[in-house]
Amino acid sequence: MDKSIVITMDTDWVPDEVLEYSLNLLDSHGVRATLFMTNPVKLDTKNHEIGIHPNFTSFDFKKHIKECLEIYPQAKGVRSHSLFYSERLREVYSHYDIEYQSNFMMYRQSGIRPLWIAPTTLELPLYWMDNFYMEMEQAPGFEIGELTLNIKGLKVFCFHPIHIFLNTERLDRYDEAKNYHNDVKKLLEMRNVNRRGVKDIFLELVRYIKENNIESKVLGDISKSFKNS
Repeated sequence: MDKSIVITMDTDWVPDEVLEYSLNLLDSHGVRATLFMTNPVKLDTKNHEIGIHPNFTSFDFKKHIKECLEIYPQAKGVRSHSLFYSERLREVYSHYDIEYQSNFMMYRQSGIRPLWIAPTTLELPLYWMDNFYMEMEQAPGFEIGELTLNIKGLKVFCFHPIHIFLNTERLDRYDEAKNYHNDVKKLLEMRNVNRRGVKDIFLELVRYIKENNIESKVLGDISKSFKNS
């Protein structure tokens, strides 16, 4: 676990064609991911782990978790929309046998490791997220060298399928594309083809995992390993 790399995705209600684009890139390299799902899809996700991605629009936390689990009853992990967390969720997680959440952002910090947040639930902190990267770096180059993969600690990466599909290189592009969220043809027209973007750094990371024979782990693997240690 010392230098484990895990790819995760927050699906955020994207059309199936947009999510499928990212899954095809993963599957073609034999790399697994944890998918935090918001809605039902008609796609083959059997190669990947499924988690839920609730949007807590009210304080009825049980209701939101229950609704997500009705779609994906096999899910044992949670990442909430906007990385929302409340101490009151601990009881809810225990009630629904949630084994882990992945909400705490520790952007590019060394020595990240799981921690207990409830008697039965772990936090698996985030190391990197595509939109954080575009906000935090003054001139992001979307190069794998900027990910400092050689430092110690768990590295949980979060990508959004919409950013991979658009090859987003600036958040303004994503803001412009929001009006066409379900119009795949229009999204294709808005895709970045002139500069390096999220798709480029995503592909470099996937290839790095494949070419260096790094075990392709999902967050459930990390949770199980930590609990057994």
